[in-house]
Amino acid sequence: MNQKRFLSVIVVILLVGIGGYFLLNRQDFSHALPLTKEDGFEEGKKFYVLKGIAMNDLMLDSFDIKSITKKFYEQHPDNYDFLAIVTGFLVGESVGQVPPSFTGVKNDVKGIRNLPRGYQSSSLFDYSADYGSDGKLRGIIFINDIDNAMGLNKFFGINAVIHEIGHTWLMYLGDDRLKINRDGSHWSNFVDASVRINGKIYPNPGNGGIWQENADGTFSGLNIPSEIFTEHSYRFRYTSLDLYLMGLIPASKTQPILLINPKEMSQEVTNQNVIGTKYLITIGDLIKLGGPREPAYPNTQNEFTIALILVVKKEVTESQFVIMNWIAKNLPEAWAEATNHNSELIIK
Repeated sequence: MNQKRFLSVIVVILLVGIGGYFLLNRQDFSHALPLTKEDGFEEGKKFYVLKGIAMNDLMLDSFDIKSITKKFYEQHPDNYDFLAIVTGFLVGESVGQVPPSFTGVKNDVKGIRNLPRGYQSSSLFDYSADYGSDGKLRGIIFINDIDNAMGLNKFFGINAVIHEIGHTWLMYLGDDRLKINRDGSHWSNFVDASVRINGKIYPNPGNGGIWQENADGTFSGLNIPSEIFTEHSYRFRYTSLDLYLMGLIPASKTQPILLINPKEMSQEVTNQNVIGTKYLITIGDLIKLGGPREPAYPNTQNEFTIALILVVKKEVTESQFVIMNWIAKNLPEAWAEATNHNSELIIK
């Protein structure tokens, strides 16, 4: 079997400074020096730097993502599937007000959507030209306040990046009969989307709950294991149904997952006992909702290349350089684990 391998690139853009409007004629995209072992990186890895940002009071409405991406494409080829913009400062009044997000730019995959999201009223769309891409760009990731998102808890922060990458394919299926969707783009809290291996519970990057079925017919919501924030090898993982939608495994390799139909739909908290009926979501349910995936495995993308871009006003702070170090070192392994080693993420 021939498996197509595409080089898709996520560009992580770190915007460093205290709020501001972007004066594009002062921006300078340039290759950073090769990152050295002294800096904690593997030798030869690189990231891009955008210098000369004029800062003023930045509000979200003035955060012109399209101008940034168009400027980037003026100086670099259209080799990227994703651009991820991460600020080094707070946009809005809080991260809660402006949380991490994913903007779908292009989707040419059938069978993964039956729910409209925002301006994407069709399951197939291509707005890549609006962002300066000739058709390669698939989505834009936004992470607000890098020091908050990555600095306070790096394991949880890096999951935010993996979570937003996953929105390329997940989770846009559901209907009134099969209530598997929470808000049009995430598993319902009543879906046990966790992965369990050798007694360990791995939360799903795409949300959902973690449930335990009790002998009396009730279900208990479980908290995310504390080890997820301390153990280097204890991370988030996608279910086999997720991996199918992502094009990483065939339908025949999927396993059902639990859906609870609660007696009272108001019970949206996952750490309480719930009375309800049990239903097992199968690959047949997903195909019934969205149709078969096209293209189907193995004629799908499974290798991704990630480029990191650091955008600064003057110089990179020490703490932000440490965070870049941590991302470069851990993101490929975290992605591999999240996809059960069915996909590779390469930093170049």
